Formats: sequence, structure tokens, C-alpha cells
Amino acid sequence: MFPNARVDVLVMFSIFFRNFAIRAWIVLGVWMGLQLYSGAADPYGQSGVAHPEHIGGFWAGMLLCLPPWLRWRTAANLPPSPALVKSSIPAVRRR
Repeated sequence: MFPNARVDVLVMFSIFFRNFAIRAWIVLGVWMGLQLYSGAADPYGQSGVAHPEHIGGFWAGMLLCLPPWLRWRTAANLPPSPALVKSSIPAVRRR
């Protein structure tokens, strides 16, 4: 519902940890790619993880969320997107 939202991702480089803010649609795309790759790399299902079910559940969730999302987006009197509104409050940059 909010593809431009940022998701904090903790990444480990050797013994160093770093926190990154990545857009939600990128995180979902990487997750879907990992599921597709893992499912193709294990054709006999010996890993114990149901990769096709994860993929199917993702798409079922997307389809079930679509009608309420479309209704919400076309409803009257929605406030404008915060990214498009000019504000007098100074923006604080993330580290």
C-alpha cells in the first residue's frame, strides 16, 4: 500500500553492522527474487521450505489488498502526499 515507504535493513559486513533505509518495493522485489531463486535451486523440495507457497501467498495478498487500496486512493478529500507538500519545517537528513 505504501511502496515508497522506507524499510530499515540491517546489513552485516564482516564484523561491522550498518543500517540502511531502502524503499519497500525494492525490499519486496529482492525477497521475491530470493524466493524464486531458492525454489528453482531446490526442485525436489528437500529444503523443507515451501517456496511456491510463499510466492503464491505474496500474490494472493497483493490481489486481496488491491480493491481496498483502489477505493482508498479514489476517495474524496484525501490529504496530499507529504512528499509533494512544501513545508516551512526544515528537512532533517538521515545519517
